[in-house]
Amino acid sequence: IVHIGEVIELIMAMFEDVMKAGPLLREPCTKVKVIIADMSLHEDTIHRGPAQIYPAVRDGIRGAMLSAQPSILEPLQVIQLDAPSEYMGEISKLVQNKRGQLLDMNQEEATVQVKAKIPVAEMFGMTSELRSATSGRGVQSVIDQMFERLPDELAQKIAGQIRQRKGLKQDETGVAVPA
Repeated sequence: IVHIGEVIELIMAMFEDVMKAGPLLREPCTKVKVIIADMSLHEDTIHRGPAQIYPAVRDGIRGAMLSAQPSILEPLQVIQLDAPSEYMGEISKLVQNKRGQLLDMNQEEATVQVKAKIPVAEMFGMTSELRSATSGRGVQSVIDQMFERLPDELAQKIAGQIRQRKGLKQDETGVAVPA
């Protein structure tokens, strides 16, 4: 590509900007690779400046990302719940009601230790709900944090809530734009 050396820094800068605020929700993006297969640059230097390069690169990357059907990642916490064994059923129900997943369950004598993975959005009020379910005898601790793909059945609903919170609307291409 002729003259690519003159604009590569502009291309990289715009790539980084798009990764900081992606096309769906204006949230940071991960695991994105862009390959420039072909590119035509104007012969005159004056027509290869930031005002020309930035919009072309930004719109090209955003369009490619949208056509790749991006997914939304949701933060999760792996937690450990400890309680007397008689509350094992209540703990299981609590985890399920929080869209959680039981990872491990150990019972030693009169206590049960449960490891579960729960979305951070569902963790609000967890401590008080655990205390209610176990008559104040259950405790929780955070073991790990991670991100996983948001289930498809929730993605559109959550995306709409995020767009509304940020004052974004959705245009016909699916790109989040200022309202």
